[in-house]
Amino acid sequence: MLKADHTCIAVSDLKSSEEFYARALRCATVEERRVNERVSMVFMRSECGSYKLQLISGRGAPAPEYGHTAVTSNDFDADYARHLSMGVISSGLIDCCGQRSYFIRDPDGYETEVVERPGIQKA
Repeated sequence: MLKADHTCIAVSDLKSSEEFYARALRCATVEERRVNERVSMVFMRSECGSYKLQLISGRGAPAPEYGHTAVTSNDFDADYARHLSMGVISSGLIDCCGQRSYFIRDPDGYETEVVERPGIQKA
């Protein structure tokens, strides 16, 4: 089973975007990550849900027009094998900050990240 998890957008100024979404959409910062010495990201959550907004910024981060949607998997290896057999994986396995993920691409080129989340129970 896959569950909606977050939407990622690249921003030019992480702090000002974080302040904007906090004020405009009443999102609260729930996690900050430093990918490397140049790229940082912030996860924000709305007042009423588990769905998150991921803001990413820094030298070497995707351009500000970049974005994607992500889902979490409760059977990551099986989902990876299924997507691999479908030929829709647009990246290799990614291990960022101890979390595995990969991207799939739909027929129009839109990408969805499939994320393994520790602690998610298999159905």
